[in-house]
Formats: sequence, structure tokens, C-alpha cells
Amino acid sequence: MRVRMATLAAMVLSLGALPLTAQSVVIKNATPTLVVDHLKGRLLPQGYKIETANDKGALFTFYRGVIAQQGNPAVPFARITLEVHFRFKSKTEGLSVAASEEIVGERGRPLEFRRTADSQHDALQRLLDGVRADIEAGKPPADTTAKPDSSQI
Repeated sequence: MRVRMATLAAMVLSLGALPLTAQSVVIKNATPTLVVDHLKGRLLPQGYKIETANDKGALFTFYRGVIAQQGNPAVPFARITLEVHFRFKSKTEGLSVAASEEIVGERGRPLEFRRTADSQHDALQRLLDGVRADIEAGKPPADTTAKPDSSQI
């Protein structure tokens, strides 16, 4: 019985550690500017805003609004922003792009807090895989100046 409990505890601990890793892809013949342009085409129509972008990384944010908080009576409500961080690193086989997401409460204020968002890893990996497929197929970035289709909201 003790062996089963120890095995079960080890499995739970190992599974709990999996979502904390960043999602990543290696894209052949890509530059950070091209990747950012493709990310803009996918994220800006969804309501994300680009905060910063350079040759080392990019930051996109999405304001979720005022959300009720549990467990902290001092801060019953908080303004929540999602931050999606992309990091770029040149490798011999291409450009490595890693993505991670944080939930930020009261961004830029004295009571700011941050939490790793581990529920969106599959979506981040699909986003990166889609960007890689588009770039490697030679597709141009989507037009980010077009207005989003309101029928799909």
C-alpha cells in the first residue's frame, strides 16, 4: 500500500511540473521581425496589443477587465491583464521562438501581482506551430490594419 501511495504521489508531482515549461518552436529562415509580423496578424484581431518588440523578444498584452479575487480580502477585485512573452534566439537550424503567458493583476500599480498561466500552453503551442507553418510555407503576414469580422465575435 505504501509503495502505491509513493508512486501515486511521485506521478502527481511530476505531472504538476509539466505545464510550467515554456512552449517553443524552431523556424527555418525566419527573422524576429517576420515572426512578430505573423504574431500581430494572429493576435491583434483577437484584442491583444503589442507592448514591445525587438530582436530578442516581444510582449503582447490583453486587458481582461476587473475580476473578482478569491482568497485576498484586502483586494476583492483586481484589474487583470494577460501578458504573452515571446523570446527569440538564433540557432544554426533557425530562429528559436519560446512563448510563455502570465496573468498580471493591477499591472503597473503598487499592488501588482503575477501568476504563470499554465492553462493556455496548448493554445500557445498551436499559435507557434501555426506561425512556423505559415513562415516555412512562405505565406505573408496577415493584414493587421483590417478591421476584425464582427460576425465571429
